Amino acid sequence: PTVNAGSDLPLLVGSSVQLTIQNSADVTSWLWTPATDLSCSSCANPISTPNATTDYTITVTNNSNCSAADNITIFVTCDNSSIFLPNAFTPNKDGLNDYFYPTSRAVDKILSFKIFNRFGDLVFLNENFKANDQNAGWDGIYKGKPAVVGAYIYYIQVACKNGEVINLGGKILLLR
Repeated sequence: PTVNAGSDLPLLVGSSVQLTIQNSADVTSWLWTPATDLSCSSCANPISTPNATTDYTITVTNNSNCSAADNITIFVTCDNSSIFLPNAFTPNKDGLNDYFYPTSRAVDKILSFKIFNRFGDLVFLNENFKANDQNAGWDGIYKGKPAVVGAYIYYIQVACKNGEVINLGGKILLLR
């Protein structure tokens, strides 16, 4: 038998990719190793959802018990597109956009989340929390009172599921 696993692939952490092989017509069984993060280890074209760069080997066998193998590497990366932060929020307690917080499928932990006003004063700090938790975000309160409408600067450090650490910064507009 023959098998071709294809070219190595880049993948954004938190995403999936279908592994598509080409094999000879006499192939009767497939075995992917490692089976980790695969939808199926004994099918031709499983879906892979690795959190770290992974080398997969596909071994195919025919009716004569002959086999062939090939490898493919999924290079898992994490970058600025792995995390979403809005550019404005409205902390007016109407239940919509009341918190400024990071969302992501790729991030394991928010290591540090800081927000500064235009004078450079730290108005919000939270550390070591999970992404997608609005209660861990900023509610627009500074020194016990509603913060003034305007632009604020944020810095965030995140740990991606593949172990990479990313530092991001930007502006957020607080509206009421």
